[in-house]
Amino acid sequence: MPKCGDRGHVRKDGLPCGQSISDTAKGCTFHLSTPAERHDIAMKGALSASLKKALPEEMEIGTLDTIDDVKRFLRSMVQWVLKRPVDRWRMAEARGLLSLFVQIEQVQATQRLADAVLTSTHGGQSLVFLNQFLEGGADTRRKLPGRIKVVPEHTEELAS
Repeated sequence: MPKCGDRGHVRKDGLPCGQSISDTAKGCTFHLSTPAERHDIAMKGALSASLKKALPEEMEIGTLDTIDDVKRFLRSMVQWVLKRPVDRWRMAEARGLLSLFVQIEQVQATQRLADAVLTSTHGGQSLVFLNQFLEGGADTRRKLPGRIKVVPEHTEELAS
């Protein structure tokens, strides 16, 4: 199979291009394109290479069937991302994974609250309370009354 260098194309270091090409091609895609097209090709190659490094082959993903499985996977992903050289993409990945972890914790806390309310009061009233708590915002909830102090009025009987 011919090489691009056989058609006279060279790399930046002056050596012949080693890209394999077809018998009828005049050169490789990189050498036959404009500078803007070469830039796009290089960027796609760099992105592809970085995506191949995003998840190592030896990392276990697991079944991800339960919340605990998802949490275990997210924990291992955060550790993997943070152990590599720091760059914006890796830090964004870590922030996103930590955000997912926090959301999972919030869902579990809400589930525990719902279970506690349903088991403590029984009946339809607990469902009404839970519905108001979960759907209503802070403005729709009734505030508890503050401490009320009764100040006795001064009367003539008390004064004497």
